[in-house]
Amino acid sequence: DDDPASREILATMLRHPGLDVVVASTWSEAEAGLRPRLPDALVINLGIPGTDGVAVVRFLATQPALSSLGFVLVTAKDLTKADKRALGPSTVVLQQGSFTREELLVSIDRAVTKWPSQS
Repeated sequence: DDDPASREILATMLRHPGLDVVVASTWSEAEAGLRPRLPDALVINLGIPGTDGVAVVRFLATQPALSSLGFVLVTAKDLTKADKRALGPSTVVLQQGSFTREELLVSIDRAVTKWPSQS
């Protein structure tokens, strides 16, 4: 997320035993963080600076080494059902500012296990 306050809120929500949280403010930072070790899931803001969250999800989903990644896309924008289908079953969409910590953690679990999104 490009907003420092939003990043801190998400990072705080994600701090939980067993979760290792790495924070990035741009796609370049996030991409560099993928190199040392592959995460189980990415929480991405739709308006990530330097690119678009949907484009990032679509690109990463085409990379064989990253095909096991789950994605949680956080957005203030209302995505259409077609947009959500295009993102695939490993992407869960959350409306920014309207989800709880528990919903975020459940969404990550759904994305990692590839449960179809009900969002």
